[in-house]
Amino acid sequence: MKEEFIKIGTKSEIRSFENMKRLVTDLMGQNFKSILYFCGEEHRQELEEGLKNSSVKISKVITHQSQMTFPVVKNSFNAVFIFSPRSAESLLKNNSFNNKTIFACIGSTTASYLNSRGITNTFISSYPDSRNLLEEFHNQIVKI
Repeated sequence: MKEEFIKIGTKSEIRSFENMKRLVTDLMGQNFKSILYFCGEEHRQELEEGLKNSSVKISKVITHQSQMTFPVVKNSFNAVFIFSPRSAESLLKNNSFNNKTIFACIGSTTASYLNSRGITNTFISSYPDSRNLLEEFHNQIVKI
C-alpha cells in the first residue's frame, strides 16, 4: 500500500507498521478525529477493538470479498509460504504436514496462528512484506 501511495505522488506522511497492533498504538498517540479504513469483508477486528475506547471515528471501505476454499495438497513440501492466518486455516483444514516442513510466515500474527494449531517449525519475516519474506528465507536457507 505504501509503495502505491508513493507511486501516485501522495504528499502526506506515509508510515507502515509491522502489524495492526502497532498501527493502533500509533493511532492512539495521534489526534485524529476520523480515519478511512480500506479492508476486506472478512477482516480481523483488531483496528476497531483497539480504538473502541477512543473518539476516533472509523469509516470502512470494503475493497474485496473473499470466500474460503479448502484445497487438498497431495504432495509433500520442504517449505510452505503462508501470508495470512486465513490462508493457514484454509490449508490446514484438509491437509497435514510432517514436522520437517518449514512454514515461512509473512508476519508474527500468521506464525502465532500456526503455533496455536501445533505447528512450530516456522520462519518469520522481519517485516511483513512478501519480497522481504522471500529474500530473508532464501538467505537463511542458503546458509544451511
